[in-house]
Amino acid sequence: MTTPLQIWLEKKDLLEKQRAISADASQKFALRKEIEECETEIARLRKEQLIADSVVACNQLGSASSAVDKLLQEQIKTIEKKLHINNPSDRDLQKRLPKIDFKKAAEIINNFINQDIEDANAAFFLIQNTRDRAGEECIARIKNILEEDTTNLESFPIRSSAIKANKKDLLNRLGEYFGVKQDSNDLVSYAQAIIENICQHAKGAGDGAIIFIELHDWDYLENKEEVLPWFLTNFWQPLLQQSLIKLKDQIKTRFVTIVTSKDDILTPCPSLNDYCIKDWNYFDKHKVFELVLQQHWTQKEIADWLAKHSGYNDEQNSTSTIAEKIHRVTKGIPTEVCK
Repeated sequence: MTTPLQIWLEKKDLLEKQRAISADASQKFALRKEIEECETEIARLRKEQLIADSVVACNQLGSASSAVDKLLQEQIKTIEKKLHINNPSDRDLQKRLPKIDFKKAAEIINNFINQDIEDANAAFFLIQNTRDRAGEECIARIKNILEEDTTNLESFPIRSSAIKANKKDLLNRLGEYFGVKQDSNDLVSYAQAIIENICQHAKGAGDGAIIFIELHDWDYLENKEEVLPWFLTNFWQPLLQQSLIKLKDQIKTRFVTIVTSKDDILTPCPSLNDYCIKDWNYFDKHKVFELVLQQHWTQKEIADWLAKHSGYNDEQNSTSTIAEKIHRVTKGIPTEVCK
């Protein structure tokens, strides 16, 4: 049975696709507003689900823990009030939240932006273990940085539609966003058609635009050790070559692709390390650069965020005290902290 959350997620996905192919500025603005409304409703539904799950968990603990539960609920309400989390329209907090961490990732993105445009007109990043290490929040942080460097960030969040996807499934998802449909099994020509439309879209976006392609759920792909090298050879590198020809008058246009996986995909497939880089000194836009996320956030990092970004101020409980409680309960696991 389809849940309200799934319906809103599907609606947001459809609106994002419509916005991606629209060339009309006013329509894109209107669609952006609708997407923001979807995001607000999605956040509300997710919070309701989190509360419902928490209630179930508390009930399972039994009546002996009722006093502790009551105390925790009071503390949560106090923090929510201070952070304005109860107001779903407060998007400012959501934008500040990713700043809690991802310092290394942010540094890499800034390195990319500050390079000479000839060397930094494109980058292909990999983020692993997004399930436990708040990968979605890291991408939000990256977008914030890129938005500060351009007046036009064109974002294409593409997710797998199958539990076990293959090369053609991957191209189908890309094709949906860029208006290309092909039934043929000639994947090279299929990829080329998508590249043509991406370059056309980038041309319409204007010089200085950043085309930001998010390829989520890479761990759903079959034969991952084959797909990544194939994708680099048949899609990413040809895209870079074609962009030099098609966008020769738009020297400030950039392409950024981020591949995400909920789990570790490099360890089970050691051959993929030949295509990946982890040291910025050896950055190569034709290869994959891995943005390594921390496995745990420290109590100090949580306290620093509360002090700098949350606006939290309580005379009875210092940010250090609250940070200690958050760290103790969450064990510093990024996704738990972000809840």
